[in-house]
Amino acid sequence: MIIRLCISAVVVIAAILVPTRCLAGDAPAKLSDEAITAGCKDVQTSLQKLGLQPGQTIDPATIADQMKQLADLSANAAKPTGDPALGARLFRIQLMQLSGQGAQAETDLKEIIAAGGTSSAMTFSYGLLAKSYSDAGRIDDLTKLVADAEKAKLDPQALAQLNGLIKQAAIAPGKPFPEFSFTDLAGTKHALADYHGKVLLLDFWATWCGPCVAELPNVKAAYDAYHSQGFEIVGISLDQDRAKLDKFLADKGLTWTQSFDGKGWQNEVAQQFGINSIPAAFLIDGEGKLIAKGLRGDELKAGVKTAVAALAKH
Repeated sequence: MIIRLCISAVVVIAAILVPTRCLAGDAPAKLSDEAITAGCKDVQTSLQKLGLQPGQTIDPATIADQMKQLADLSANAAKPTGDPALGARLFRIQLMQLSGQGAQAETDLKEIIAAGGTSSAMTFSYGLLAKSYSDAGRIDDLTKLVADAEKAKLDPQALAQLNGLIKQAAIAPGKPFPEFSFTDLAGTKHALADYHGKVLLLDFWATWCGPCVAELPNVKAAYDAYHSQGFEIVGISLDQDRAKLDKFLADKGLTWTQSFDGKGWQNEVAQQFGINSIPAAFLIDGEGKLIAKGLRGDELKAGVKTAVAALAKH
């Protein structure tokens, strides 16, 4: 399903086909589904060349050309309610969300949902809007949106993922993190209480998840820098191949605690917390309260540094 993504920036996508010349009085040619798909791929390629990382906050000025290109693709579509045209629009909405234009993104998503459209675009729109509500802790809005999705008869798997976001939204910074337990790779059982007095990063990931793997150097850097000061990591792997996981951990030199049950997205801890996209990380303080979720890169290292400093004062 579309919201069950190994959080990578975008889904559908690329190359506006430009005519060799335009004559006076010519109207813009309507774009075929194939041209829109090619145009979206072109945008995706140009974003990759900018070196943007999945989940990274983006300066709107940096992606102004790509935003215009996507707007032109959907505006000039021969079939404006077809999957490619709506895909271009949703691609643009995702970029809005990453560039501080959340209010406009919300308005556009509501318009797509209200208009109906194709089932895939409808599902994706519900997913993007629900994720934004969950991240912002807007539980009432999220609950109403899920109820609307049930009335719209989204498929059961998509509805289950939306309900998972309600679980995540209920886990708020400053509040006690829900109790959980897991078994590590050596067969030893653990619980959240075992990490009392430590700063803990609960990290849902998988070896097959590109953004997860891309973030690992930052996670490892934080671990190497602060483990001696009371920082621990528990990785909850959504892999299904234990041998592949073991080899990956050895090759990458990842020595912190890992849990694996071979159930993939149905991993028991992942199910408990409604995880439907990865990487998904929760930073928990020494008293078992959530500090923040979704920290990456420099923000992760800064968050851990602040947390272990606070730990040292107690």
